[in-house]
Amino acid sequence: YKPTTSTLGKFILSDSLEALQKLDNNSIDLVVTSPPYNIGKDYETSKTLSDYFEYQEKIITELFRVLKETGSVCWQVGNTVLK
Repeated sequence: YKPTTSTLGKFILSDSLEALQKLDNNSIDLVVTSPPYNIGKDYETSKTLSDYFEYQEKIITELFRVLKETGSVCWQVGNTVLK
């Protein structure tokens, strides 16, 4: 967990769930994130689809908790087609 403040705001380099759990309710104006795609990229650990969705649900729940009512989330996701 490594928060850094700049003129643009606060940036946090951390495990996302760990960082979110340390933030106050309704304290964030903007979230920009690109969660793991769970498609076997070299830098990620693949999970079963149910485990992946369960983890993403935890993240989304925390995002909702920390986001101000007037806040926004920019969520970059990808998809894949097998067979």
